Amino acid sequence: MKILKTLIQRADDGELMEADTIEYEGKLWIVPEWLAGPTKGTEMPARIICLDNLQTAKPGPRYWADLVLSVPLSKDFLEGRASKGSP
Repeated sequence: MKILKTLIQRADDGELMEADTIEYEGKLWIVPEWLAGPTKGTEMPARIICLDNLQTAKPGPRYWADLVLSVPLSKDFLEGRASKGSP
């Protein structure tokens, strides 16, 4: 599975963070957290966030990511404690 890197700005504090992004069922999904599997290489996403309704762009050359999310997301949303991305 190819894992892309997505740059996300947290709405709470403006901090930039990097999250893994995977393709699943023909769509791109952010994986904010991975759960360890029984052996190396068997990790699985704790949750996934579909990028279909979130605008992305290609980051500038100074960034290390494959995509940049155009809309900030709250820490609670990324951690699964809120159903909307903004605080």
